[in-house]
Amino acid sequence: MAKLLTCVLLIVALFFVFLDSCCLLNAVGTMIPSVESETCYQIHPEILCDQGHVEPKCLPFCKQKFGPKAGGQCIDQPGFESPFCACDYPC
Repeated sequence: MAKLLTCVLLIVALFFVFLDSCCLLNAVGTMIPSVESETCYQIHPEILCDQGHVEPKCLPFCKQKFGPKAGGQCIDQPGFESPFCACDYPC
């Protein structure tokens, strides 16, 4: 059990190192990319995808929240019920 917990913590730590190297993560879960990028991302673990499909929940949610140019994708993330919705939209 301790080995499993250590492995999970290592994966989470590596994920946050990756986030730190590519973008900033603020308190509400919005991932803000570097200044060079024109696309912003926001994860929504509360919006679960139906068998990994962006329809009927994820894509309509993203478009309603961020406008018609927004996109959505379903992602898996350790520590969250998966897959869940991630929105991308023009910054």
